[in-house]
Amino acid sequence: SSGLSEEVGALMAGWNTLPFPVLVMAISSVTTFLTEVTSNTASMHLLMPVLSSAAIQGGISPIQMMLPAVLSVSCAFMLPVATAPNAIVFATGKIPIRTMIRCGIVLNIVGGIIVLVVSVVLGQLGWLPQATG
Repeated sequence: SSGLSEEVGALMAGWNTLPFPVLVMAISSVTTFLTEVTSNTASMHLLMPVLSSAAIQGGISPIQMMLPAVLSVSCAFMLPVATAPNAIVFATGKIPIRTMIRCGIVLNIVGGIIVLVVSVVLGQLGWLPQATG
């Protein structure tokens, strides 16, 4: 353990001052666009320790920051390198990259909205812990 996740988490600890919906959208957007160019597994291995550390240092439950990332990691629809199904569709040669990006960005936005709604509803129902400890 290099301690990098704690350092990056410390830089992100101020995120806990954002309204919860804004926090969810920020995490969801970063995660979704990161998984457009990296594997889902690699993205989670990178983000989970950082988000957990940021939440703990910010005094909120790690689940509040990690849930949007976990839900968003599978919402990469723009680029052929994002997922194997995207690559298969692109390999047919029938769908140009511009079309994939144009349609994929819409799906990414819809995915972000769904993640936002699910996260906020779970929070409102009291199913997400509110603070560490």
